Amino acid sequence: KRWKIHRFEDSGTLSVISAPNDFRYLVVGAGGSGGGKPSPEGGGGGCGGVVDTVGLLSVGDIAITVGVGQIYFDSGEADGSSIGDIVIAGGGGQGGSGYGGAGGNSGSPLTTTGAGGNSGNQQCGGGAGASANGSYVNGGFGGLTTNIDGSVSQDFAGGGGGGNRGKGTGSGSSGGGQARNPSGDSATRIGSGGGGSDFDGYGGSGFRGEVVVAYEISSAFNVASGGTETIIDDYNGTGEQWKTHTFLATDTLNITSSFRPFSYLLVGRGGDPGTF
Repeated sequence: KRWKIHRFEDSGTLSVISAPNDFRYLVVGAGGSGGGKPSPEGGGGGCGGVVDTVGLLSVGDIAITVGVGQIYFDSGEADGSSIGDIVIAGGGGQGGSGYGGAGGNSGSPLTTTGAGGNSGNQQCGGGAGASANGSYVNGGFGGLTTNIDGSVSQDFAGGGGGGNRGKGTGSGSSGGGQARNPSGDSATRIGSGGGGSDFDGYGGSGFRGEVVVAYEISSAFNVASGGTETIIDDYNGTGEQWKTHTFLATDTLNITSSFRPFSYLLVGRGGDPGTF
């Protein structure tokens, strides 16, 4: 089978010309930043939401939105990513600040709750899905693995680690940032959250989201049978694979699908020789 892949690392437009079959799409929201200033310490940032599924898309131009990783000084949650209004993955939440801030929640549809903080014991929550009330908490969720783009499978969308005022630092999961003294590390993989600060620095920034759309193209070619059939891998130097049907006598060409124009050559029969 042959597949075509459209990868969006920034927002753009997907132009769908023909849609005879299902599309597979991966939509990852951006990661939230780790908590930190203006209060000391911070929970890890939550990972972005993830949608990895199969569905139909309509012919036409579709707006693609790719969330930008949350910067450490922003508040709230990171930007989500989407394919029009058809598929939406929310951005990760920012880690809490102030002597044991809670970890940021993951973006929808993961709906994983960040670890709770414990300000009384100066304990920091980690990223999305980490267990609460540790002396420090590692980034949670562990990320997802996909090979939608045909490359080596990789993890992505993990939570950032939480800090604990020098008593131990939570590590990020699947590219989530480490909690550091004084400032947290930024996330390094798609959709992952930044690490929380371990003292009074800033938390690390979250990593951007991504949108990938893939579809099989073998079925989008013409299919026919009849005559002498020949497969040509590099047709007229185009680098494309073509199939030819040669008829040396009257016969039938059976066409079972027709998505693209056919190229054809017709040669009439020569006349009979004259008599003298």
